[in-house]
Amino acid sequence: MEQPRFECRFRHERALLREVFRAYRRWWQPAFFVYAAVMAVLLLCQAVLWREPVSATSVAFCIACATIGFCASPRRQAIAAERQHRRRFDGELPEVTATFSDGEILLRERRDEQHFDYAQVERIRRRGPMTLLVLRGRLTIPLPDAGFTKGDAASFGAFIRARCPEAKTDRR
Repeated sequence: MEQPRFECRFRHERALLREVFRAYRRWWQPAFFVYAAVMAVLLLCQAVLWREPVSATSVAFCIACATIGFCASPRRQAIAAERQHRRRFDGELPEVTATFSDGEILLRERRDEQHFDYAQVERIRRRGPMTLLVLRGRLTIPLPDAGFTKGDAASFGAFIRARCPEAKTDRR
């Protein structure tokens, strides 16, 4: 095994997962909430101010939009992902260690060990106080700046861009 140049430790906690899901939020996800809120106000105005009957279909559609918006929210997705992760590890959140050597990326979580080539990194995202590495197969590795135990986040950015020249980079 090569000597690691960088090491980052983190847990799949709700706050971290919320930032990951927030980074991948699509434009339509909050649009459902906005549409449902506007529709609810209009339905209330129709019923209370204009004293006109409200159709059950309109109410059902408003509820459906609010439900879709709620389920697609980063907060809700983070709760579900954390719950699933806890269930996988008998109620606890084990520490994940991501090590970066010159030749590969290694992820360790308890006894699970996964090896990745730098060629698998498709996108490098900088989101607030963390870097997100998106690998083929829809795997995202969140690397919080505070989690680096070997190396630091500032020099890691240059390192990962040099190792993954084909990866798209973006900041938010």
